[in-house]
Amino acid sequence: TLAEEVLNHKLDGAFVIESDFHPDLVSHEVFQERLVLISDMRPSTLAELKEEPFLCFSKGCGYRARLEAWYKDQNITPQKMMELGTMETILQSVVMGLGVTFVPESSVSHMEQSGLIQCHKLPDQYSKFKIVFIRRTDTYLTSTIEKFIETLETNKQVQWNH
Repeated sequence: TLAEEVLNHKLDGAFVIESDFHPDLVSHEVFQERLVLISDMRPSTLAELKEEPFLCFSKGCGYRARLEAWYKDQNITPQKMMELGTMETILQSVVMGLGVTFVPESSVSHMEQSGLIQCHKLPDQYSKFKIVFIRRTDTYLTSTIEKFIETLETNKQVQWNH
């Protein structure tokens, strides 16, 4: 949806998960991230977690698409999918034991350290991704946007060198 809004001149740019974009879009890498499957603190194996309800945003969410691809490749049909409206609702539902979800590791590491959730790693092809800033290739780059893109590039170099 965000890519379409940039293409249709409704947005000047957007932060999205890297994918194959329309040729009229150019992307600038921002940072790399890893998705993790999270569950409550009950001891459980990955096989047991496959049976848990999948808590997610509506169709179109990149995280959901990644977990659905893993489910498909593992020949898993989620017993139940629950679409929820906010990340906070999804996370609190996981803490209460209502199901599992797939989220960026950096956004839940504090919850894992506090003993509220468990993080489970999946293979890189499903879990690793890049966040990019996209814009139209034919739009005029104002000095502000040029400076913004320069800042993204500088921060990317700093992050990936550490």
